[in-house]
Amino acid sequence: MMRIIFTLLIAACGAYLLYQAGVYINFIMARRPDGLESLTSDIPFLLRFVGTLLLLLGALIGLAGKRWLSRLMVTLGTLCFLLLTGAIVAVGGDVSLWLDEAIWSGVLLVLTAGIYKFR
Repeated sequence: MMRIIFTLLIAACGAYLLYQAGVYINFIMARRPDGLESLTSDIPFLLRFVGTLLLLLGALIGLAGKRWLSRLMVTLGTLCFLLLTGAIVAVGGDVSLWLDEAIWSGVLLVLTAGIYKFR
């Protein structure tokens, strides 16, 4: 039961993060004439977007019953967020640039550990 609750929380986080990515995509596409090119060259956005998709799809697969694939996808999604946070901090980014990712990384790390603990 607890594993299902953690999986639902990961799905909710993934859905919210996907909504935020959609807002950013809409903003970039409306403001820049080369919107798609700007998005595909923005490595932090791509890492965050791929991590979000892995989290959401992994949680949905976990609810469908494929636990090993779910754990793998959720772990990779969480690692994308940890990598993004570490990279921004390592290049000397301002705290306003990496604070959101650091908070999300911590939350996702706890939720990912929860799906491993409760089998």
